[in-house]
Amino acid sequence: GVVLLAHVIDITEKLYEGKVQVVGMPAVKFLAPVHPETKVVLSLLPIAPDSLRFECRAEESMVVTGSIELAVSSH
Repeated sequence: GVVLLAHVIDITEKLYEGKVQVVGMPAVKFLAPVHPETKVVLSLLPIAPDSLRFECRAEESMVVTGSIELAVSSH
């Protein structure tokens, strides 16, 4: 689970081209196990200027859902 969340953070920060930093994940729910080498599709949905909802799917199943808190980077 921790590896999957690390990927969610990394992808989110790259998507915003370094302009934001993930500062928290106030809600995360693991719904199903994810095995190594399983392709996972990440969806991000803005819900406020400083937060996103995320969903991870493996094949047809939802495996993780949650929310991400963002801070604007000072770079």
